[in-house]
Amino acid sequence: PEMLIELAQLNQQTQGTSDQFPFVLLAGERRSYNANQIYRDPAWRKVDAEGRLRMNPEDAIHFGVETGHSLQCISEHGQIAVVVEIDEGMRKGVVSLPHGYGLRYNGGQAIGPELNRLTSLKHCDPLSKTPYHKYVPV
Repeated sequence: PEMLIELAQLNQQTQGTSDQFPFVLLAGERRSYNANQIYRDPAWRKVDAEGRLRMNPEDAIHFGVETGHSLQCISEHGQIAVVVEIDEGMRKGVVSLPHGYGLRYNGGQAIGPELNRLTSLKHCDPLSKTPYHKYVPV
């Protein structure tokens, strides 16, 4: 019965972007050199060592951002440092970060984006309580 109630309310949901959070973050994109956290040594990554934030070229121009720029990616829940990569394949208003980064190797600093700092149990599936990783306003 709970699922039917939630299903009936889907068209009433208004969660989305705003002036404060103008992008939708796809948190946890699979890329050619990321995997789960069993891989600890970052030396195996041959490309995308920083786990760059991918952004549409038009959005980048609008915000004065270029590949290689460092930014803060901020959500309602937290913020992390990111490095930008302009990507023709991204839709306007959408940015993406890979999963499997943000680890500490041999006691060092986190390497790459720590995605869980951006997600929140407040913004989650009402039944499973899984955070909406593929739709995080940032």
